[in-house]
Amino acid sequence: MEMGKLVVNIMSVYAAQQGCADEEKEKFWEELDEEVRKIPAEEKLWIGSDFNGHVGGDNTSREETMGKFGYGTKNDGGEELVTFAMRHNLWIVNTFYKKATRHKITY
Repeated sequence: MEMGKLVVNIMSVYAAQQGCADEEKEKFWEELDEEVRKIPAEEKLWIGSDFNGHVGGDNTSREETMGKFGYGTKNDGGEELVTFAMRHNLWIVNTFYKKATRHKITY
């Protein structure tokens, strides 16, 4: 039996912070979209990042993208992240697992 190759693309990204200009944030998301679109559909993608946003815990109508264990209240950066993940059929993995609050965020 022949097994195909598993190709995994790993990206490390750092999103523009909440205090940055809107143009800088838009540029970040446009460039990230462009890079993700280059990855063939049959390959896997893992993104390790600091998206500088909170996605919150309400996953209504987003159950395929995020779990119900997000942190805090969703902010603009979190909304951008969820929208991006939905656009590319990605999961916000850490929201699918319950963990202590001190393990949900970093500073």
